[in-house]
Order: sequence, then C-alpha cells, then structure tokens
Amino acid sequence: MNLTLDKTISWDVEERPIYNANGKQIKGFKELVNNEKGNCISITKSSYIPTKNEKLMELADSFTKDTCFKIGGYATYNNGSKVMAYLENEEPRNFGGLQTKDYLIIGNSHDTTTALFTGMCNQIYRCSNMFGSRHRQNTIRHSRNQESKIKGISRTTRGYFKHLENVYENAEKMSLVKVCGKDSDRLICNLLEIESITDKGLSTRSKNIIREIESSIQRESEELGGNLFGLFNGITHYTTHKLSNKNVFGSMLNTAYNYNQKAYHWCLNRMEN
Repeated sequence: MNLTLDKTISWDVEERPIYNANGKQIKGFKELVNNEKGNCISITKSSYIPTKNEKLMELADSFTKDTCFKIGGYATYNNGSKVMAYLENEEPRNFGGLQTKDYLIIGNSHDTTTALFTGMCNQIYRCSNMFGSRHRQNTIRHSRNQESKIKGISRTTRGYFKHLENVYENAEKMSLVKVCGKDSDRLICNLLEIESITDKGLSTRSKNIIREIESSIQRESEELGGNLFGLFNGITHYTTHKLSNKNVFGSMLNTAYNYNQKAYHWCLNRMEN
C-alpha cells in the first residue's frame, strides 16, 4: 500500500441548521458540512458537538513536543466523514524480526460513527502489510466536556508505548508457534463466521473471499515460515492489499480493522492452547 498522506487538512466541518420543504427550520437536528466543498457530511442531533479538524491538527502537533514523533501526514476518508492524523515514530523497530515503520494515530469522525480516538499501526517494509489497533482508554465522545479530555490525551504517550511493546512481544511469540493447515481453516472460519470453508451452502462471494485469504496466507507463510506469525500476516496482507475497502492507511476502519483484530486475538488464543 502506497497511499499518499496530505501535509494538512485544508477544510473544516461547519454546523448549519436544517429546513424542511416549506423553509421551516427542523428543530433538534443540524447538518455538518465541508466548509470548502459545501457537501453535507452528516445529519446529527443538535446536542452533538463535532471535534473540528483544526483541533485534531493541534492535538497532533502537541504529540511532537519533546517526543520521538513527527507528523507523517493526514488523511480524509468516506467523503469527509473520517479524518486521521498519522504521527511517525522515528525510533526504528522490528516486528517479528521484520523492519517496520510505526505510527501513532489520532482518528475522528464527523458522522457520529466513532468517537475521537488514538491508536497505533505498523507497516512492514518487506510487503507493506499494515496492522492497527485503537487505545480504548483514549476515546473521547463528541460532547460538551470533550475539550478538557482532549487536553489530557496530549499530556501522555505512555499508553501508546505500552500497547506497542505488547504487540511486538506477541509478534515474537507468534513466530515461535508452528501451525498446520487446519489452523488456517479455523482462522478463516473465525473471520467469516462460518462453520466450514468447504460448506456447499457458501455463496460465490464467500468462496472467492476464502480463496483470496488462502492465497495471502500461503504467500506470507512461505516467506515467514509455517508459524503463527506467518498466518497472522496472511490476514494483514489480505486486508492491506486485497480487501475492497483497503485504501485506509493503517487499516483502522471497517472490515479491514475488524478482520485484523479478530485474527490478532485468535492468534493470541492459539498460543495459549
């Protein structure tokens, strides 16, 4: 994946009242609009307090003060409904023995689907596979008291480094666990929530997805060995390069994020059994 990040977010969200066909204002609701293009991003309740893009960029900048982070760039997704800041960790690391680039992510939505959140993702140089995870303790709802909570996030990066260390330690452990074909089948069944990959009742679409995932798993396992780390990277390869909604840097949204998280936790459980 070679998506280009923007140096800044040139637009912001603007709140506007909503009117019916007779020109009467609809109370209790408002429209969130891209103030540069004028398009409607979402319709929300009047009580919803958006976090402006300007605030997101200010928060990103605050993380670069006396830390190992630099701003890697920004990205806008889904017609402006999602925005993300990517802060690159300038201290190089290895993920399961592979050289990677790490990012601290600050994400936000303008369509009420997600709160403001922080997370991490890494990108493996060898294949550009990406895996991301959110920090549950650093989620801030779009409410009137969000300002003080946002300031609290910028005062610490401890959660990021603790989460990063945990992910890297687990990657090393995965590389030591040998797997077989049945493990691959079970993981795919877990992701797709099916009983068997050979079920005759599977739709053509499901069969195609299974073939694509199997191809990614085979590719990564041949490169990394027949271990749990190769199996896990088969899923991140699929979500990074083949999934229809793959064009989200860091795989932090939608099906890509859900598949990666399910695969990661399945592999953790597999290590214990």
